[in-house]
Amino acid sequence: MGGSAAKVVFILFITLAITMPRLEAGIAEFDDFLNAQAEEAHEIAVESYVPTPEFVTTVHLSQENSKRRGLRDSNTPSS
Repeated sequence: MGGSAAKVVFILFITLAITMPRLEAGIAEFDDFLNAQAEEAHEIAVESYVPTPEFVTTVHLSQENSKRRGLRDSNTPSS
């Protein structure tokens, strides 16, 4: 019985070893339009990258604080 399970595992392994290289079947061939879109997206990503996360955090927190102050002022009861 143990030999048949080993045979099944061996056949499964061989099948995967043969199938895996075939999965690349030219999927990454793009036309010029998609290549241009990819290059444009890459350029936008590089331009929008901020190397100092402290700056991004400071800007975000200042915007959030101004929003909260506006909410707090509008919810105060008038005397």
